[in-house]
Amino acid sequence: MLDILWLAILLGLYIGVIPVYIGMLPIDRFRNLDPKWMTFLLCFTVGVLLFLLIDLGAEAMEEADSFIAAMQVADTATGSVPALDMAIFDLLGLSLAPHAGYAILIFGLTLGLLGLVYVDERIRGRVDTSSGEKLAWLIALAIGLHNMGEGLAVGITVSAGVTALANSLIVGFALHNLSEGIAIIGPLAKSGELPSIKRLLGLGALAGGPTILGAYIGLTWFANSLAIFFFAIAAGAVLYVVVEVLAGLRKDGTSLNAWSLHGGVLAGILVMYVTSLFVAL
Repeated sequence: MLDILWLAILLGLYIGVIPVYIGMLPIDRFRNLDPKWMTFLLCFTVGVLLFLLIDLGAEAMEEADSFIAAMQVADTATGSVPALDMAIFDLLGLSLAPHAGYAILIFGLTLGLLGLVYVDERIRGRVDTSSGEKLAWLIALAIGLHNMGEGLAVGITVSAGVTALANSLIVGFALHNLSEGIAIIGPLAKSGELPSIKRLLGLGALAGGPTILGAYIGLTWFANSLAIFFFAIAAGAVLYVVVEVLAGLRKDGTSLNAWSLHGGVLAGILVMYVTSLFVAL
């Protein structure tokens, strides 16, 4: 068990923690950018988050469909079904169990949204609400929930012994998460803030650390229902942060026709798409 824990830690560090920290390194340089490029950088964050939102939604839907298939397997006893999924089948029966996947999806999405509302209110008491740091913490939390799903995917493939796919996922996700580090420092750069090293380390740990937990669960105990919940709660959190960032841009008087807005969003989506291709290789 200890060997599995160390493996999960190493996977999480390589996939999530280290790439996020590397992506955060240029924060001091970005603080001196022209205001238009500051807006571009914050909109790059929006693009990254929008890509993550679409990706998480697709993953949650895919797992919900897989859950339906798992319930059919449980009914016919033609294969093995994860223990948690089997428990849901035994509790609800064949007539209701297949619908549980989408119920979990809706519940997770709602919990992610409401959870971020609660976290936002808690942060308001500790951080200046007009500062970029508040937004950076929300972004880091949403990205962290997303990265838990990435850790889960890698943990499952490593546990299954699919070495080639596991290596591809590890490299792909590591490249992918460099952009997420940049997304976290976007609001800090725009507001001209430079938090303490301790707070920057905390932001990176919040964004990358959950990858370790996801990898551990994937290595030891996986269920379709659990995957649905992880992806859905992350999607809800990301959705809330996207709305918050866009509201902040609107409040700052950013024109909806500004090239920095459209260019930043498109750049964020494009970078995430290109790096995601390494995952698919």
